[in-house]
Amino acid sequence: MNESNPYCSPAETSVATVNKPIVPQAKPDRRGIMFLAIAWAWWGWLLSDMWRAPIGDPFALLIFASGTLTAGVCGHLVYCYVLRWRGTVPLSLLLAPLPVLGLLGFLFGSTAGMIELLALPLEFVAHQSWTHRITFSLPVFSSIVLLAIAHPLKPGLSNAIITAIGISLWYGIAFLVGANAG
Repeated sequence: MNESNPYCSPAETSVATVNKPIVPQAKPDRRGIMFLAIAWAWWGWLLSDMWRAPIGDPFALLIFASGTLTAGVCGHLVYCYVLRWRGTVPLSLLLAPLPVLGLLGFLFGSTAGMIELLALPLEFVAHQSWTHRITFSLPVFSSIVLLAIAHPLKPGLSNAIITAIGISLWYGIAFLVGANAG
């Protein structure tokens, strides 16, 4: 009766450890929040014509801003839980609106016109004078590039939203040119 059980002797037992899945921790990053606020202010200034005529509705800017924020958060979630590649967020933000634009084009009878909308910023620059290219187009296109590479440089939620802000500048300029062109 006093025999020791080899399966539960204290010398052979160990404490089991449970490995938790590796999930990026959301740390409040003051510098990231500051850059995010600066990016939103820059974005609002560059697209300030969205709340003026001919669109003339602050509600349109609010919808566009909420879509940009949602796209950045969704892009970061895809990065965290589906594909851990730094280019996931910019690629998903570039490709996600294409089916929506194609569907809208199909519903309104102009699929090519909706896809052609994406080329309007380049066509707009082609018809500008050199002074307007330097004063308007250079800051806008450099902002698009600089903001769009934020998440590939340092992955994080605030940088994913900054990347979404940068890519939405392209779509915003396309919508502004399309609305002003008639």
